[in-house]
Amino acid sequence: VKVRGRPTVSAAAPPTAALGSSVQVPVTISGMPFPMRVDVRLKLYGPGDTTCSNAISTSSMSRLGNGQVVSGSVLLDAAGVYSWKVEADPGDLWQGAESLCGAAGSRTQVQ
Repeated sequence: VKVRGRPTVSAAAPPTAALGSSVQVPVTISGMPFPMRVDVRLKLYGPGDTTCSNAISTSSMSRLGNGQVVSGSVLLDAAGVYSWKVEADPGDLWQGAESLCGAAGSRTQVQ
């Protein structure tokens, strides 16, 4: 029997941003059983995409075990509410994980 850890991932997106600004979003990984490399993706969904079905940008990052990593800068060039979603790849000792669309800390209002 193989026991695998169940990590969680979350984004801490800014709640508001000015139209035409670039933002960076911290991503938190927790519940990793060991400090091994985990690959994560931060996906951005545009205004009106409340179900997170069509990503308009993806940032790929990695880190060793639990903690935080910050995305590269992403330009927000249209007004509205953007959604962010985090995905972590599975490994030999842990399952994959993803945040929920619309979860706390995952939306940015651009004005």
